[in-house]
Amino acid sequence: MSKVICIIPARSGSKEIKNKNIIKIKGKPLIYYTISFAKKLSFIDKLIFSTDSISYMKKAKKYYKFTNSLRNKKFSTANSKAIEYVKHELKKIKNIKKFKYLLLLQPTAPFRKKEIFIKGLRMLKDNKCDSVISAKLVKEHPL
Repeated sequence: MSKVICIIPARSGSKEIKNKNIIKIKGKPLIYYTISFAKKLSFIDKLIFSTDSISYMKKAKKYYKFTNSLRNKKFSTANSKAIEYVKHELKKIKNIKKFKYLLLLQPTAPFRKKEIFIKGLRMLKDNKCDSVISAKLVKEHPL
């Protein structure tokens, strides 16, 4: 069986919208919706909440028993690339070779359909591709 690691990145220090990852929407912080979604995906074997904030981690642990440590601040700047914090998180995992797939769920895109992610994993397993990204057309550009 192919093992799946899911990383939810949520750094603090947003410049445009302060603390955007924990802004409440319908009474819950934004990170809640991504954590809740990840818990519904039965194919996830390891769930990691990648943050540089003790406060964010405490909030996340209300919704799931995360066991990982905080992300290094050098991987949490406005200019940090996803590959940097992903590699940082993966280096901390024992028995990393037992995992085959990585799923990155960003809290700032909370509207997802489970079926899309199941289809994406199936595409990977069937060797139709080596990576999958989900996207949605918008009627009006957000900028």
